[in-house]
Amino acid sequence: IERITVAKLNLKVAKKAQDSTAYESALSYILIAKSLLNDKDWESNYETISSTFKLVAELYDVNGKFKESEEIIHQYLKKAKTG
Repeated sequence: IERITVAKLNLKVAKKAQDSTAYESALSYILIAKSLLNDKDWESNYETISSTFKLVAELYDVNGKFKESEEIIHQYLKKAKTG
């Protein structure tokens, strides 16, 4: 559970950094959050992992890392709940 709490904190800080246009810092924080999450979280912590993947893709994009952004989007689409 501590792992999820730390992931959520990094997600929150990444969003704040993004809001301040500190995109590189935001990407660093969100990558920490992503590294703390695993495949089981798609079932047990869906909102957190879904939000994290979306923000990773967005921040890769605004940081000019388009290939990485595309890869994350593909990973997200494989795991995301539909309907």
